[in-house]
Amino acid sequence: NGIDSNKFKPTESNLREKYNLVDKKILLGVASGWQKSKGLPDVIEMSEILPDDCVIVLVGHPNEPIPTSEKIINIPATENIDELVQWYSAADVFINMSKEETFGKVSAEALMCGTPVVCYNTTANPELVGENCGYICETENVVDFKNLVLKVIENGKDVYTESCIKFAHENFSTEKNFEAYIKLYEKLFEV
Repeated sequence: NGIDSNKFKPTESNLREKYNLVDKKILLGVASGWQKSKGLPDVIEMSEILPDDCVIVLVGHPNEPIPTSEKIINIPATENIDELVQWYSAADVFINMSKEETFGKVSAEALMCGTPVVCYNTTANPELVGENCGYICETENVVDFKNLVLKVIENGKDVYTESCIKFAHENFSTEKNFEAYIKLYEKLFEV
């Protein structure tokens, strides 16, 4: 398991222009299927209390209805890694309100692209947010979560980008993880 740092890296795109988001702050969420366990109700609730210059972009198939709104854009799931990397890179902040993550690969991918993460302190989520890589919302409270998102936006993505990339490379890169597996296997064969 790991993130391919040759593919997942800060990347330029025209997505802001294509989706008319040039003057917006993009809060990105990615899931294979959007549903309650992935935090969809909380995402919808947060969209209602965000400032007008914020838009939530949800990449992935909706398993439950996503209301049509100026604050939420749903992009169908993509098999195109380049497009996904462009979304991660275009976002101002990655949001993970999921309550069921065994690893949280999408958060690691966002970090690898230099985008800070705000997540709930549930399951594996908090393990993915290193120092100066975003924030962990200690409560499953939408207002608290929104305030942490706005803190990232106020500080500016650039304040976090270098730390995000460094932390992701040190902890989630395919190369590092493969090396760790090889060392583990070598140790097991020594016995």
